[in-house]
Amino acid sequence: MQNINKKAVSDHIAIVSVVLLALIFVSVMSYVFNKITAAPELAPAVSCLEMQTSFPLAIQNSCFNSETNQIEATLKRKLGTEINSFDFSITTPSETSAWHAGPGCEGCEVLSEGQVKTYYIEQNINAGENNKIGVLINNCLIQTKEILPC
Repeated sequence: MQNINKKAVSDHIAIVSVVLLALIFVSVMSYVFNKITAAPELAPAVSCLEMQTSFPLAIQNSCFNSETNQIEATLKRKLGTEINSFDFSITTPSETSAWHAGPGCEGCEVLSEGQVKTYYIEQNINAGENNKIGVLINNCLIQTKEILPC
């Protein structure tokens, strides 16, 4: 009788051990899977369509200052958005040029959350023509605005 009880107890211990090992395995695999899928390199945190409708970075004003030969672009950043860098696209009737703002660029750092900042872009354009400035985040065009004389 004593032998039967020992065998029953050892069967229970074996079953509990297998269940615990399975739970640990599933937990580790789900942790690894979540870490892999949350990596920003694999998928953007926000899709282009979401950025285009929510305007995480909005052009409040844009004008060309003929005295300094600079485009003055005033941007406002929303709260709760993660932006490490962005690009300006300046389109004139004759050409399109790009200007980058982000880490390592002195005087063109990305504005903080909720901040309004004016960027000064060295670009000689003919005021009064069909000139536009656009803001791109991760190669996604967020907004464009006409460049007016200051």
